[in-house]
Amino acid sequence: DLNVRGTFECSNPQINRLHEMALRTVSGNIQGVPIDCPHREKCGWLGDVHAYIRMAGLNYDILNLMHKFMNDIYTTSLGEEKNALFHLDNLVRFYHADKPSGLPYQIAPGRRLCGVASPEWGTTLVQIPWYMYVYYGDSSLFAKYYDFMKQWVDYVDSLAVDNIVYYGMGDWCPPFGRPGIDTKLEFSSTAFHYFETVIMSKVASVLGKSEDSAYYGRRASEIKKSVINKFYNPVAHTFGSQTADAMALDMHLCPPDSEYKIASALALQVKAKHDFFYTGIFGLCRIGSALSRYGQADAAWKTFTKKGDYSFAWMWDKYNATTLWEILPVCDDNADITAKQSHSHPMQAGYDVWFYEDLAGIRPVESSPGFKAILFDPLWQVDMDWVKAELESRYGKIVSNWTKKDSSIEWKIRIPAGSVGYIPVYEGADVIDNELNKSLKELYSVGYTDNGKDYLKLPSGEYNFMIVRPGR
Repeated sequence: DLNVRGTFECSNPQINRLHEMALRTVSGNIQGVPIDCPHREKCGWLGDVHAYIRMAGLNYDILNLMHKFMNDIYTTSLGEEKNALFHLDNLVRFYHADKPSGLPYQIAPGRRLCGVASPEWGTTLVQIPWYMYVYYGDSSLFAKYYDFMKQWVDYVDSLAVDNIVYYGMGDWCPPFGRPGIDTKLEFSSTAFHYFETVIMSKVASVLGKSEDSAYYGRRASEIKKSVINKFYNPVAHTFGSQTADAMALDMHLCPPDSEYKIASALALQVKAKHDFFYTGIFGLCRIGSALSRYGQADAAWKTFTKKGDYSFAWMWDKYNATTLWEILPVCDDNADITAKQSHSHPMQAGYDVWFYEDLAGIRPVESSPGFKAILFDPLWQVDMDWVKAELESRYGKIVSNWTKKDSSIEWKIRIPAGSVGYIPVYEGADVIDNELNKSLKELYSVGYTDNGKDYLKLPSGEYNFMIVRPGR
C-alpha cells in the first residue's frame, strides 16, 4: 500500500499507455516484498528490483519498503551453506562451493533461494541504499549496511580476472534469444561491479571513511580502464550492443569525450533493429536517457512511439496487454516465446524513468540528494505538444509542465522551499521569465554543469517561463 509520489501525463497516448502499464505492473507486484510476478514464483528476485527502482521511487514512496527489503536481503544472507549453488553462466553452467555468512542469494526472501547471487543480482544490495540517498536524501542505510555492502563488492572483486568478471546471468530477458549472447555477460557483470565500486567510494566518503573511499575510487578507475580496453571498439564507437552502450553511457564508463559518438552509434544500432530496442531489463531501463542526453533524443522518441511490428504498441494491438510481460512481445517472430512466459513482470518497467527525468525533465542532483537541488531539463524538442509532471519530495511538491505554442514553449515549474533549481542555458534558445519579462541569463548565474552543459541556479518558488525556440 504505497503512497503515490509522482504523476506524469503527456499529449501522446502511446507514452501515457506505456506509463500506465508500468504503474499497473509494479503496483501489482508489491506484496510486502517487491516480487517478480503475482502468479507463478512470487519471489523477491534481487536483480529485478534494481532494474526498476528509479522509476518506482519516482512514482511511489518506496523508502520504507526498501528499508524492509534491505533487511530481508541481509537476514536471508546470514546463514552459512556448505556446497551451495553458484551461477557461472546464466542458467546453463553452475558450480558448487561453500557460502560464507553475508553473501546474498538470488532471492530474498522467497519459496526458494535459487543459489548464491550472481554479480548482476547481488549488486542490488549496494544500489538500494544509494538510490534511497539520491532520490530521498536518506543516508541511514549506509551506516547500517556498510559492512554488508563492502563484503559484497570485495567478493565480486575476488571473482575478477584482470578486473573482468566472467560470472553472471547477462542482460535478462531480451526480446529474442538467451541472455548473455547479444550483450556479453562478462560486460554486464563487470559494468555493474564498476558501478557498485564507484558507489562504495561515494558511500565511504559520506561516512567519513577516507581510506576506503580512496581505495574503491582507485579500483573503479582500474576496472573502467580494463572494460574500455577489452570491450570498446574505438572505430565503431561501441561496446558491442544496445545494452552495453546504454549501460556505459548511464554509468559514465566511456572513454573521455566519446559519449556523443557512442550515443550516435547506439542510435544506428536501434535503427538497424527495425528502429526498436533490442535489450533486456538492464538496457531497457537506461536506453531512453542514454540516447536523449547525448544528442539522440529523436531516436529514443521514435522507438517509444513506434507502432506495428517491432514496437511496444504490438503488445496491446495483438494481445490487448495491460501489464508488461516477462519477455516483451514486439512482433509475430517472438510471439511464441513470449506467450509461454509471465504476463506481469515489473522488471521491464524501468523505461518509465525516461518519462519523468527526460520528457518532463525532473532529475535529482547527486551532490544535493533528496531533490534538495533539482535539475530541470525537459525534452521539449521531441514531437509532442505538452507534458505535465509532479513529484512530492521531502521539501514539497516539484512541478514541471510545458506546452508548445506557435513560436515558443510555455514552461511552468515549481521549486519547493528549501530546494534550489537548475535550468539549462540553451544553445540557440532563450528562457524568458514571463512575470519580469527578462531573460533568465540576465537574472541568474551559472551554478551547475553536467555533461558539459551549463545550468542557471534559481531559488525556490513558482515560475512561468517562455522558451523562445531556435529558428523562430
